[in-house]
Amino acid sequence: MATTSSGVTIPGTSPTTTAATPIQDHWNNLGKSLNPLVIIPTASVTTRAALVTARNAEGPAISAAAPLRVYRADAPTGGQNEVTVDGTNWVVQGARTIAQQGISGAAMPASAMALTQAFPVQAVISAGGILAVTFPVAFTAIPVVVAMTVNYIGNNPVVPSGQITAAGCNLFFPANPSATVLVNVIAIGWI
Repeated sequence: MATTSSGVTIPGTSPTTTAATPIQDHWNNLGKSLNPLVIIPTASVTTRAALVTARNAEGPAISAAAPLRVYRADAPTGGQNEVTVDGTNWVVQGARTIAQQGISGAAMPASAMALTQAFPVQAVISAGGILAVTFPVAFTAIPVVVAMTVNYIGNNPVVPSGQITAAGCNLFFPANPSATVLVNVIAIGWI
């Protein structure tokens, strides 16, 4: 049996880059056509680089039409699914794409990891309708924040853009209650 660079096993003993009988060529072509569709487990950046070389030699060449997708075991949690369209620049798939699309107009650095934090906050709203929130993990840049009340009868809090930092934010309750509220906060950014 032969194996493609993405680990697909095909009948025959001919390497997929060597022409053989018409039926073997058919199996080779079928195996290679699956390469862009498979997420390939890799142990590290080193094995990922070897995979890029093997895939470009075997075909189809890595491109936007035939990306290379890997699950890299040594990547940070949440950042294991990676994709490249050129064999050099890698993008983590998933939350990273959301985080990159509108946080302070800043581009997400290639070395950053997307982070979505969703957590409840239960506290008394201070005078002036302000509730200070600290993120469990500080972001590298100002995140996007959404807040929704759970047990407060009234409007959801407003998240003023000037009141958000990488470490936390102030929520403003227009009705200015002097009550204990439970608020679910979602912050999307990167670290």
